[in-house]
Amino acid sequence: MKLGFIGFSALLNLWFLWVSFASAADTPIPMYYYEASLSSGSNSLQRVDLPDTVIAKLMQENYQDLQVWNADEQAVPSRVQSVDSVVNEVQQRHVLSFFRGNEPEELGTLLRLSADGANVTASRLQQAGQQYLIVQRDPKLADGLPMSALVFDWQAHLQQWLPQSIQVESSQNLLDWQTVEVNSLPYVLQENGMTLKNPVLKFARPVNARFIRLSSAHELAVLLPQLQQVSGIFKHKVQEKTLHWTRLSLRLAEDAQHWELDLPPALPVQQWRFVMPQTGDFYQGQWFTRLDSYQPGREPRWPLQSHFQQYRLVTASGEKQSSPEIVPSSSHSKHWRFKFDNPSINVPEIEVAWPALELRFIAQGKAPYKLVFGSDDVVESTAVLGADLARMEAETVNIKAIRQVQDIPEKRKTWPLVWGLWLVLGMGVLLLLWMAYRLWSEMDQSNKPAE
Repeated sequence: MKLGFIGFSALLNLWFLWVSFASAADTPIPMYYYEASLSSGSNSLQRVDLPDTVIAKLMQENYQDLQVWNADEQAVPSRVQSVDSVVNEVQQRHVLSFFRGNEPEELGTLLRLSADGANVTASRLQQAGQQYLIVQRDPKLADGLPMSALVFDWQAHLQQWLPQSIQVESSQNLLDWQTVEVNSLPYVLQENGMTLKNPVLKFARPVNARFIRLSSAHELAVLLPQLQQVSGIFKHKVQEKTLHWTRLSLRLAEDAQHWELDLPPALPVQQWRFVMPQTGDFYQGQWFTRLDSYQPGREPRWPLQSHFQQYRLVTASGEKQSSPEIVPSSSHSKHWRFKFDNPSINVPEIEVAWPALELRFIAQGKAPYKLVFGSDDVVESTAVLGADLARMEAETVNIKAIRQVQDIPEKRKTWPLVWGLWLVLGMGVLLLLWMAYRLWSEMDQSNKPAE
């Protein structure tokens, strides 16, 4: 009886192990789901630009599931990094002094001495029949950098001002003036019950003059009494990253009041904007992101990131379009939610901006080389290129074709297998306990003395 019980238990355990391994073998998890063939190169250090069609398919934030394989399917040393772009400009903002055209007593008169010192010429600064504003900058301000724009701060009850013919001039001495070309003029207007404004006067080219004069026959009359402060924008050149834009779609949330977006884990988004293909588009609402501490089964928390206002409108002075929204550097959430103030609008697509990325690698082993990427497994790390190789000139190769090499299993389909295995284990344990009880009962009966 004991031998029969032991033999049956061993068979039961062997059967259970066979079921477990056979079930695991029937559902293999591939290491990589995608691969991309690369064009051939001749140098040892090569680089390839990473498009959104690759980045969006990565499943790990640290690019761990992206490698370069040679012809023998061996991983080679590589590094993912941002692509340096052309030199851009960073701005500083400083408050400037200004004089209105209705303050002639402050502007006064300039006296100029002739070259021989015999004569004095008086020049009145006030212009007859003109409204004007003169802005003055300290030559030492912003380390002598040229000024690229003026920013006007006016009182809140200035609701409508759309200038079109203001003349802008510059001077070093308040006597000799040169015309300054501008790219845009400031404005404030009402549209669909909302206040839209642009307080910036942008120069076509940076200006290094000490004085800037705005003049007009009548268009400054609205601004001058309401003007509170004028600031100058000074720019200096720095090297920044090139941004790529990727278009994504929003989906309606379960509460039917919000629209949600799940960003690819490896996409480092820095800006976003709504797709506005035609003029008259106007969107306003709130933008939320889910906390990283979210756990399945618990109610997620969606703190407010910002209030947004996106528009593309045609005005009397031309087309006006809002700037993209900036993603705070402290925000790492890949789960976004939007609520529109007008729930009946046609929800637009969204575009997100991310810095251009490249992958550098050492061409070790046999060619051709290919990218392998997209895996939810823990992938063993390969050698990472150091900082010196990251800055060294590399030969550019291109992605020829991207293909999916394995089907991506749906994770929810693994739950029946897991529960089935636990059920088999539980039944085996119960059966062992029952048989142990039967054996104990029989042994107890056999040990009783016969009556």
